[in-house]
Amino acid sequence: MKICTIIYTYPPYSFGGADIYVEKIIKELTRRGNSNFIITINPENKTTVSNDDNIKIYRFHPFNVSTFNRVGRQSFVKQGLWTLLDIYNPFSYLQIKQIIKKEAPDVVHIHTPVDATLSVFDAVKHLKLPLVFTLHDYLLLCRRMVLLHGFKRMCVAENINPLCRFYRGFCKKIVNGKIDIVIAPSRFILETFKQNGFFENCRFEILPYGIKLDGFSHIKNKQKKSFDILYVGSLR
Repeated sequence: MKICTIIYTYPPYSFGGADIYVEKIIKELTRRGNSNFIITINPENKTTVSNDDNIKIYRFHPFNVSTFNRVGRQSFVKQGLWTLLDIYNPFSYLQIKQIIKKEAPDVVHIHTPVDATLSVFDAVKHLKLPLVFTLHDYLLLCRRMVLLHGFKRMCVAENINPLCRFYRGFCKKIVNGKIDIVIAPSRFILETFKQNGFFENCRFEILPYGIKLDGFSHIKNKQKKSFDILYVGSLR
């Protein structure tokens, strides 16, 4: 099977957990005999095509003032402009559609559509290809991705502001009817989206994040009935 994976950043520009997860998944799929290529973002303001262990990587620079992994260093005005251009960008649509049409994959798998923007859903479905979407966060509900207002107040139906309500409605209109399979790491995140009217008429799969055990073989030799695990994650 030929698989196209679309992710906002990919090594050596890894930024967060989603792209690290994607790298491991793609390498395993390749090991099992699948043909894989990646469409991702190049923060260096140029377009490149490279090959990494038989995985073709297309990198393009979005038509924007910055990229997701660098926008935090920009001024408040530039951050605002980046956000507006990052919701739906015709340039990304054309770039992605052109690459997919050239490569002709059997299926397209989208992760975290920042920089590629929501236009990526239209680019795939206009080519009438099967589309899989993996949830890693709440981006389609919240531009901050975490469903929190300032001062760490939870964002719920009773306190959502009109701008965010409009954004959710726009995202829903773009993605509904275009996704064939939604993969979620937990039932909670999937149900949160479904309660907000997302992902109508598609198949759902709960696939918890795994962990590579190669570096933990020494634990088997310990006689303890239990052991402690330290989790270190993003601080927002």
